[in-house]
Order: sequence, then structure tokens, then C-alpha cells
Amino acid sequence: MKIGIWGISGFLGAELTKLFSKLPETEIVYTATSRQTTGIIENVEVGFLALKAEQSMEVAPELLGRGIKVIDLSGAFRLKDVSIFEKYYQFKHGHPDLLGISVYGLPEKNREKIRNAQLIANPGCYATAINLGLLPLLNHGLIKVLVKAVSGYTGAGKEVKVPKTITPYKSGRQHQHIPEIEQELDIQERLSFFPQIAPWPRGIEATIYVKKSCPTDILDLYRRFYAKEPFVRIQSEEVKLDSVVGTNFCDICPSTQDSFTVIKVAIDNLGKGGSGQAVQNFNILCGYPEELVY
Repeated sequence: MKIGIWGISGFLGAELTKLFSKLPETEIVYTATSRQTTGIIENVEVGFLALKAEQSMEVAPELLGRGIKVIDLSGAFRLKDVSIFEKYYQFKHGHPDLLGISVYGLPEKNREKIRNAQLIANPGCYATAINLGLLPLLNHGLIKVLVKAVSGYTGAGKEVKVPKTITPYKSGRQHQHIPEIEQELDIQERLSFFPQIAPWPRGIEATIYVKKSCPTDILDLYRRFYAKEPFVRIQSEEVKLDSVVGTNFCDICPSTQDSFTVIKVAIDNLGKGGSGQAVQNFNILCGYPEELVY
């Protein structure tokens, strides 16, 4: 399978290049640092866009028009509601017609849709951790959700200034991953999110608090829900960043505390929260074993 990667100079693009260099089933035939689409693009069968949303919005329609399938790692095509997109991303969506065909690339939720997709919107890193942490509880009534999370600085892109200490930003309902979480879980206006950026490069730790009636055996519920998922591991005591960094795994530890359900989640923001998940989606799309990632 011949692939192209746009945005190879960024963290996600560099990670994609590293991952595909290890997979003999694929060949990287085109790379670009930005949105350019020249040269041997005609040979590309699947294009990966590790670009800013504004740039992906320009490149994706051209690739799709040439019959090239697209896996976009930006937020350009994740949200179905144009007005919500424009509120959180603060610019006008140039191709709202493509929102109807885009598939949200969370395999644990949308695997069958991913198999036949032309345009896959790879989830955000925080959104991946939170969605996976909450999916098993969807049938148990999510009333109000509060999330505290900390991410390595690579999650903010190469322009970010590396902090000296853990630093909060976009608290409350400001972060652009909030609407995609609420969209996929159907919990509109019920999420409060407090993200922080850390002085380490990779890895996300999220703690989710849900005010609700707790299932009797929450650990068993999560184990049954994710029993057939190759990259989700349910832990009985704790989650550790060291166990997920450099992998495509998501570790989840659910518990009950008084009237709250507390779910702790750990992923690698460049792995399951980014390029690793994009490769997993590629494998599903092309019929390769999902486990061929790291």
C-alpha cells in the first residue's frame, strides 16, 4: 500500500514516518512539510494529514477528488455541526459538505464504519482518552462529567514553549476537544474539562469524575466491554504513563468512590492519542491486522 504523509516536520508527522518505516506492507511514496500537493502524488493510495486544521481543509478535498483515501489527524473533519466547529476553532469551515462523509476514527466505537471510509477524522488526544474512559458507561446515564488531565508538551505542537512546571490552560469549556467528546458520547453541555501541559514530552493522564448511580461491579463491566479490544487494558489498581508511552495502548482503571465513578486513563498522545491510532485506522481500512502498529 502506497501512502503519503503531509506535515512530516511536526511531532505527529515524524511519528507516522517512524511507524511506517517499520511496516513492510506499506511504502511511503510522498512526503511534504506543508499542504503542497505536487510531484508523485498520483501514486498515493492513502494520504495522512498531520497538518493544522486550516491546511487539512485545503488538502483533503484535492486528495479525495483524486480517489485517494484520507486519514486526517487535525480537527478539520471531526465535528458534524459547522456552527460548533466555528465556535471552537474560530474560523469558517471551508468544506462542510465533507462533514457528512467523514468517519470519526475511534476504532472501539466505529470500527465497521472505518472499514469503508473515504475520509477518517482521527480523534484528538484528550478526546481519545476521555471517550475510551466513558464508553462503557453510556447505558448508565452520564449526568455530569468533570475531567482533569495532563499531557506531555508534544500534544501542543512544535510551536509550544516547554513549561517548567505543570501548567493549566483552556479550563472549563474552552478546549476544542470538548465538542467531539460530547458529540461521540451524546452528552451535550455536560462536560467540564481542566487540561494541563507538562514539562515531559509524551503521555496523557486523565482522571474522570462522573456523578451518577454506579454499576455494582464496575471493574467487571469495563473488562467485559473491552474484552476483544487489542489496545485497551483494564487495570484494577492504577495506570502509569511508563506503561503506555511509546505504545498504542490505553490503560484504564475504573473505580467507585462514594457517589462518584472515578476513571483513570493513560495513553501516549503521539501513540493511541495520535499517530498510533491513525495507523490502527489505516490497518482497519486496508484489511491489515490492527496490531501492526508499534
